[in-house]
Amino acid sequence: MLKSWRSCLARLSGASPSESQNRLLRRRQRRRGSVRADALASQQQAQVEHLEERLVLATITWTGAGASDLFSNPDNWDTNTVPVNGDDVIINADPDSLEILFDASVPGTELTLNSLVGDEPFRITGDTLRLDGPGLFQFSGPLTLSGGTMT
Repeated sequence: MLKSWRSCLARLSGASPSESQNRLLRRRQRRRGSVRADALASQQQAQVEHLEERLVLATITWTGAGASDLFSNPDNWDTNTVPVNGDDVIINADPDSLEILFDASVPGTELTLNSLVGDEPFRITGDTLRLDGPGLFQFSGPLTLSGGTMT
């Protein structure tokens, strides 16, 4: 339909279809150009507001792929990073892990988790593990406190 309309317009004006199309395009561009100029002027007046930094909580899962069973070994986690404050931690049963050791080499002086679900024996030997959040705290294996604290 559009093609036939353009052909009729070209015949009426005595111009070839490509010339009439070019004229129409130029008119449209001029109209759009003035609208675009107004839009650009209003964009230049807009200000950008800096937002505060946001921390996205993560679920981190034990893989036991590290050379030791230390909680502080990043190679033992699916993200290759140790859990940080506010994370949800899942420790699935792993036949290669004898016992997960939460020791004094955990970064910081205290780790506060949103949730911790463990199917492996878990021993706290140093530092402080705080279980404080709306998440689930459940240990299917033995939980041993032989140093450090848990609150």
